Amino acid sequence: MSTDTDFTFNMSQEVPIPDFIVVAEAAGWRFEDGEKLAYVTDADLFDWSAVAKNAREEVVRELESVRVRGQACGLIMTHREGDAGCIFIFADSGKSLLVTPNKNVVPREGMERFADGEWYLGKLLPMFTGLPLVGYSHSQELA
Repeated sequence: MSTDTDFTFNMSQEVPIPDFIVVAEAAGWRFEDGEKLAYVTDADLFDWSAVAKNAREEVVRELESVRVRGQACGLIMTHREGDAGCIFIFADSGKSLLVTPNKNVVPREGMERFADGEWYLGKLLPMFTGLPLVGYSHSQELA
C-alpha cells in the first residue's frame, strides 16, 4: 500500500508566474529539477520539457505567455531541505495552483511509500504570505 498527496491553492486574483517564482524562492524553493529546468506548456500537460538552467528567463517568459492566454502550464520546483520537489500546475489564468509532491516519501510501517503531506504543507504555506490566497484543499489517497 502507498499514498499519494496533492494540494489545490486558490487565489482571489491572477498571479503572474514571475511573481510566484519570486515568492516561492524567498520561501526556500528553487525553480529547478536536478540540473535542469522542467516545465510544461502544451494544452494536455503531457509533453514536459527539460532545459539548461541558463534558459530560465526564456522559460519564465514562455510560461507567463501561456498563463496570460488562459491555458494551464506547469513547472517543477525543489525545496532546499532534502531535495523534495513538487509539480506546480497553474490553471484559471493563475488563480488556481495545483501542487503534487514528487519526492520526499517517508517510510511508514505496512506501506511501500507514504508522501508526507503535512511536511509539504509546512513548506508550501510560507510562499503564500505574499500572494492573494483565499483557500486551499489537500487530499491524501491510499493506493
